[in-house]
Amino acid sequence: MRKGMLLLVVLLSIAAMTAGCGKTTFDLSGYVIEVQQDALLVVWGVSKVDIENHSVNDILDLAAPNAVQLHYKKAGKFKAGDKVRVQTTGSSDASYPALMTAKKVELDSS
Repeated sequence: MRKGMLLLVVLLSIAAMTAGCGKTTFDLSGYVIEVQQDALLVVWGVSKVDIENHSVNDILDLAAPNAVQLHYKKAGKFKAGDKVRVQTTGSSDASYPALMTAKKVELDSS
């Protein structure tokens, strides 16, 4: 009986810990400023107006250090000016813009 209660407590604890694991968490959100075949250049900390009225190099200067070049196989689904949310692999290099691989990218409607 005692082993059964202990097993029940352990199983309920595991169930409670994993209940919130189904929700995707995103590492960053920002604006796409350039699309290449398998890559997106994304910045944050700048306004939509800045994105619309400046060149890519000027936007990078305005956003510094908030920019990342994302390797993403489905980059062609997006266009410059799109606001996106990004889930990454978590590792980046020390360059500017940083280089990372995206697991998931989706339009951010907020």
